[in-house]
Amino acid sequence: MKKYKFLYLILFLASFGCSEDILDRKPLNILTEDLVWNDQALVDAKLYGVYQSIPFLYHDVSSWSNGIKNVYQQYQEHFLGCEGYNISWGGVQYEMGLLQSDGGCLEWWEKGYAAVRGINDFMDRVSASAELDADFKKQRLAEARFLRAFAYFTMVKRYGGIPLITKTTQINDNQEELYPKRDKEEDVYNFILAECDAIAADLPESYDNNNYGRPSKYAALALKSRAAMYAASIAQWGSVQLNGVVGIPADKAQSLWQESYNASKAIIEADMFQLFNKYPDDKVKNYQRIWLEEGNVETIFAKQYTGKGGIGNNWAIMHIPQTWNSFGDGTSTVPYLETIDEYENIDGSPGKLDREEIKTKLYSMAELWGKKDPRFHASVYTQETMMFENSCQFYRGILNANGKLVTSGSVDGKTWKGRENPGPGRPWGVLKFLDLTEKPEWPDAGATDWIVFRYGEILLNLAEAAFELGTPAEALDAVNQIRARAGMPLLSAITRDAIRHERKVELKFELHRYWDLRRYRTAVTELTGDFSSFNLNLDIITGKFKIELIEKI
Repeated sequence: MKKYKFLYLILFLASFGCSEDILDRKPLNILTEDLVWNDQALVDAKLYGVYQSIPFLYHDVSSWSNGIKNVYQQYQEHFLGCEGYNISWGGVQYEMGLLQSDGGCLEWWEKGYAAVRGINDFMDRVSASAELDADFKKQRLAEARFLRAFAYFTMVKRYGGIPLITKTTQINDNQEELYPKRDKEEDVYNFILAECDAIAADLPESYDNNNYGRPSKYAALALKSRAAMYAASIAQWGSVQLNGVVGIPADKAQSLWQESYNASKAIIEADMFQLFNKYPDDKVKNYQRIWLEEGNVETIFAKQYTGKGGIGNNWAIMHIPQTWNSFGDGTSTVPYLETIDEYENIDGSPGKLDREEIKTKLYSMAELWGKKDPRFHASVYTQETMMFENSCQFYRGILNANGKLVTSGSVDGKTWKGRENPGPGRPWGVLKFLDLTEKPEWPDAGATDWIVFRYGEILLNLAEAAFELGTPAEALDAVNQIRARAGMPLLSAITRDAIRHERKVELKFELHRYWDLRRYRTAVTELTGDFSSFNLNLDIITGKFKIELIEKI
């Protein structure tokens, strides 16, 4: 019996083969590095992690603590540049006049080189794999290079020249590699533009629905369009400092404008995208739906969100009025009156309110805002805006029958303050991107995709480049396409200021304004000074509103 037991043991061990000892077998519940980097599904999972490391939008929420951190950064990022004020959530208070010369949190982007290192590591490992399909490798490497170029663009626009690191550094590398010197700003931009050219050739023109969210050839061209425009602006309106670490030589401006123009033109001529115009008879709805009907004809590249229980953003939870907010906060960022003034009237006349006149009259909302550019009504909510089948109430006080301002209690059954009013000087909020079909819940509530590049921006990039290259007719046509879609009168002539104005209005709250001011080299001038707002006080007799101007908010 013992003999048979021994024989069985020998046969059992022999069944594993002479070349593999039983004690050397790999655990079945552990994925080895070789397995990960030779399996397409696992490589895609790694690339997904790389995508998640790039904060295209500073409201990405993956946990409570990340939400707190990103809310602060997001508000600094979005709304400086005459966009808004009064960040109140989490006790954070920040006003335009307190902006420090070093930029503080506004400037810092902590994920930059962490993201770059992860991308470099991904690229090194995928390049070394002998098992992956060649076409698969080429496309995934191009996607990673797109993300790296985007990360470098996000950093160079903040810091100027930064170290270009294109391979994975190790702890035992030499000091020059571990602590590289800053490259010139021009060289960083040239790297980004060259990468965009290279990866555009390797990326497909489009994807099926299962791959929506990956960058296409046109996403690479859109990044080039934007980055070259920034570089051209720096060359034209900036100056070279620190031996080129900051600034780009002025004689490079025209060639960089041409690079931006060519990239924009390639997107336009491909005829793969167009201005969203699904609801031409309702200009307000049409403009709102650009962000809410995901994957539409205007979207070139977007970051996807799934909302509650998945990957969400906290845009809605922070911007919707607190009345409709399960988290108990809202209207956390409020546009300045100067921002509201930028929206023209529907007839093309200036939309700036006369500061003296508005102090003397009573207004209905139709009288105050009824003639505004449809993009105003699609981007800003205020008194009587319909939200979840209810009318918003933002008045701050009540004028009783004797004309006395009541700021406590109630008058004729109406409380002294509208239910949506979160504080003085805050009679409106940001409507753009809000989906009003479902009330948001904290955390991870927002499921609306963030559009990183859209066709409307490309037209405005082309307009700017065409104008600076001396072809104003083409610039005029591009701007008028934007205005026609919005339902605004066409311009008969074009100027640099007109292009910048249209960009300010069309791209309002889309992460452009502050950076545009920086590249124009006008940020110090335009961000210096007092900014205003007002309170709406309800006149109990007429039902109209008296404006209480706040000249310094």
